[in-house]
Order: sequence, then C-alpha cells, then structure tokens
Amino acid sequence: MAAGATDALVRWSAGQAIVLWCVWLAAWIVITLASSAAGLRPGDVWIYRALDLAFVALWAYSTVAAFRGKKARLPGIASLTERMFTGTIR
Repeated sequence: MAAGATDALVRWSAGQAIVLWCVWLAAWIVITLASSAAGLRPGDVWIYRALDLAFVALWAYSTVAAFRGKKARLPGIASLTERMFTGTIR
C-alpha cells in the first residue's frame, strides 16, 4: 500500500470516489437536460465548466489525502458514502 495507507482507508477512498463520480454524473445529466430544454448547448452554459472544475478539485484533494494516509471527508459526499457503503468500508 502506498504511503502508509490501510485497507480501511483504501476502501473509504474508493467508495468516496465512486459516490463523487455518481453525484457529478447525475448533476451533469440534470444540467444537460435543463439547458437543452432551454435551447442551449453545453458550450453556452458556464455551469458545466464550474461543475467540471469542482469535480477535478475534489477528486485531486481526496486522492492526495488518501496517498498521504489521511481520510478526506468531502462535504455531502462523505455522508452519502457512509450511507451507501455501511458495513463495507469500516
């Protein structure tokens, strides 16, 4: 394991990454449907760039924290991760 990571930390980080990706995908789909209903293209909507930037920033933060052996708890994402993976990641 890299940089002192434990099995529980690796499971937590992987679970949180899965939840983060699912939340990002769901938000992207909702924004796409809403903007296409309004007659806009993805390039016309600034929220796509903001969503992508936030996703990359959160992903990078949690990846670096996991590599350093620390448990990153992303706001909102951590509670969803605990609910979805109860008993699996502890």
